[in-house]
Amino acid sequence: MDKKAAFEIQFNWVFVLVAGTLILVFFSAVILKQKSSSEIVTSNLILKNIEAIFSGAEASRNTINTVNIPETKLEFGCNEYRIGKLSRQFNSISLFAPSEIQANKLITWTLDWSIPYRVTNFLYLSSPETRYVFFGQDTKKYFDLMPNETSKAFYGTQADFEDRGFDELRIITTDALAANTAFQGKKKVTALKLDANAGKLEFFEFDKALGNFRNTGNSFYLEDSSLFGAVFSDDAEMYKCSMENAFRRLNLISTIYIEKTNSLRSFYSAPPNANTNCAARHDSQYISAIKSNSASFSSIDSSKISGILSASGSLEQQNKEAQLYSCAMIY
Repeated sequence: MDKKAAFEIQFNWVFVLVAGTLILVFFSAVILKQKSSSEIVTSNLILKNIEAIFSGAEASRNTINTVNIPETKLEFGCNEYRIGKLSRQFNSISLFAPSEIQANKLITWTLDWSIPYRVTNFLYLSSPETRYVFFGQDTKKYFDLMPNETSKAFYGTQADFEDRGFDELRIITTDALAANTAFQGKKKVTALKLDANAGKLEFFEFDKALGNFRNTGNSFYLEDSSLFGAVFSDDAEMYKCSMENAFRRLNLISTIYIEKTNSLRSFYSAPPNANTNCAARHDSQYISAIKSNSASFSSIDSSKISGILSASGSLEQQNKEAQLYSCAMIY
């Protein structure tokens, strides 16, 4: 074989290799692009489904649903949720969820939040993959109130704990937290310690390196609906952000009720509609106390919580008296 023929054969092989490589690179790029496009379409579909859940939560209360979704990882932050690089905002909703959910089912629960007039609905999100473990008799009522659709368990003491193989645990207790060797093998173990007398909350996460729990933040709650917000939120900042949304709404609605109550008081204070019994039942002092103590959740403390709950109870009684005297009701 002469040198020219040998060169042509080598050139042909080089050409085939280069052309084959280019073809492989081209189709690989097409496949990756299609895969990325498909993932974006799927993510958008899931996000739209979640938006529909939010819309339903705004219109309904005291409802529990289990929603099937494609297997995916949902991440939640302050006023936003995201799948990969795609995100959505929910500034007007008080949503309480773990910082991350990776599952093919979502459990949704809505509860009414009233102080004492209705303020908003609280929306809680979870998945069957998270086990909620309640320790101590003081938490029994919250265990009973938790939806049966969730994976939940109650133990009289922390020493009674039995591992059921769940990779994610959320512990709720009123006592000091105790480490357990079973926690070392878990993907995530978080805890919530509550003080019912002061309305205080302490958030914890199990640190495998330390072999014990470490505090990740403190906050407060007002009543059961807000407490469950802390149960479903494994992050203190996420909880505070959602409660801040709720307090802004509470403050706004309180302003509206103050104006309504003052108008009714003026109505019952002057002829021809003068009615001293009704005028006395339309004093806005209690609503004003609720408004002043709920100016911002970031500045909330035990005394302000006590002020809100006390004023709420007095306002509820005032409203009942207005009804008893056949006066226009405050709310």
